[in-house]
Amino acid sequence: MAALVFFLYAVLFILAAIVLLCLLLLLVPLRYQFECGYNDFFRGDFSIRCTPCLAVKGQWSGQTAHAFKIHLFIAGLSFALDPQKWGQEKEKKKKKDQRFSPLALLGALDREFMGNAMVLLRDILNMIKPKKVMLKGRLGFPEPHLNGWFAALLYTLKECCGEIVSDIEPVWEEEHYEFFCYIEGRLAICLLLFRALRFLLMRRTREFLRAQKREKPSCAA
Repeated sequence: MAALVFFLYAVLFILAAIVLLCLLLLLVPLRYQFECGYNDFFRGDFSIRCTPCLAVKGQWSGQTAHAFKIHLFIAGLSFALDPQKWGQEKEKKKKKDQRFSPLALLGALDREFMGNAMVLLRDILNMIKPKKVMLKGRLGFPEPHLNGWFAALLYTLKECCGEIVSDIEPVWEEEHYEFFCYIEGRLAICLLLFRALRFLLMRRTREFLRAQKREKPSCAA
């Protein structure tokens, strides 16, 4: 009897921990950081933190054979994830579904659906808008006029987003690529899910999804 009570308490504790973790992911704003750079090879690092006890970190480098590494940190414990296996699973699914036609999918899109999708994209970009963006480096393109275009683009971005700090030095004499980018911000998962749910519940979105479900059996046949 005592063992059964202990087992029930253990199950309730695990369920409560899972519910608490889900609430943290939904309600607590996530802090994200992203760094990338190029100097003879590409490299990048990112981290997403919910609390000091829960975080995801990744690293990518074009110099090593195993370029992409991801680690999940829970209460000080580290769990390594292998994205290469995910790519293998995607390749298997692609081989099983060779008859999928992207042209048919694009042909089913209309102005109303695309308008709703563009509004959704705009809202998502506003939600994930970084609080800090820093650009540094020395860039020289093969054609000199490309340096002018790039400088105009940076000026436009700084006017639209005051958070951007740019220190890019143009190199006019030769082709040269050396840069560093740092992005920092916050993201609320609950707001993203709410906005995505609004999009999925729209009349045109539901009609589009129903139409795609009806066409899948016919494509398989």
